[in-house]
Amino acid sequence: MQSRPKWQQHRPSLKKGDLVIIQADHLPPLAWSMARILELTPGSDGTPRVANLHTATGPVRRSISRLIRLQVPTSCVPEDGDSRDHQERAHSLVSHLTVK
Repeated sequence: MQSRPKWQQHRPSLKKGDLVIIQADHLPPLAWSMARILELTPGSDGTPRVANLHTATGPVRRSISRLIRLQVPTSCVPEDGDSRDHQERAHSLVSHLTVK
């Protein structure tokens, strides 16, 4: 019997406030939009299936199978010690995606 690892691997669960990329079949990957998760809607089995998202163009609702979670470091302090400039740049990049 063949092993099917796709369905046996644990995938990190999405949660409110996560930064994600919305996968779109009709667009190239560099054109996919970023969003912040506002709310997760569970299916009949209790597993989240749909997410309400906040994008730069407004709120949208997408299946979690189309979302790619971005790893955002908890500390954005560069090694050279210039943390203020780095934090300001990071804030300006994602300021329009903050959860209100």
